[in-house]
Amino acid sequence: SSFGSRAASQPSCTLRYSAIAMKAVFVAVHHLAMAFAAVQRWPVLGRLLDVLTSTAVSFLRGGSGCWTATGLERCRRPEKLLTLYEYEGCPYCRKVREALSALDLDAEIRPCPKESLKPSGVTGASRFRPEVTKLGLGLELKFPVLVDENTGVKIQMAESEKIVSYLWKTYGADAKPDLGYRLGRVLDFEP
Repeated sequence: SSFGSRAASQPSCTLRYSAIAMKAVFVAVHHLAMAFAAVQRWPVLGRLLDVLTSTAVSFLRGGSGCWTATGLERCRRPEKLLTLYEYEGCPYCRKVREALSALDLDAEIRPCPKESLKPSGVTGASRFRPEVTKLGLGLELKFPVLVDENTGVKIQMAESEKIVSYLWKTYGADAKPDLGYRLGRVLDFEP
């Protein structure tokens, strides 16, 4: 019967699709390895990739953080520098950096990258991560972390909304964010 022939052909069809998927994964891994080798030979390619991806994200977020808010002259300004502990690849940290830029706030950025593999081996620990543990905010390291010595506030969270809200309430209460920043906030999506 035709039913029996269809049932018998399904395993070979599944095997064929599995083989195609495995080949696609192999090709993708091969291309990633070639790209990694090229970046090691020509570091400028890695920098170009960084710039292109950063530009793409800024474009997709409506240029959020590219322009300052209006009315900042009526807002409180911090006397001491704010301190932000963050790492570059974190989307939550990016939101806080965008808010700092939109509010034209000076801040000392203390990068806290994770350990990573390099051709020369594993990089050493971040010099600023130990400072975050000494702040006494909890056992788990979550970024970003904002320290404001002007108000005595130390804020840590995996989500950045509390920091952004704090910055706008404290240093931008009478300011109006530009259209790009508002568009970036609308485009925020957190599953």
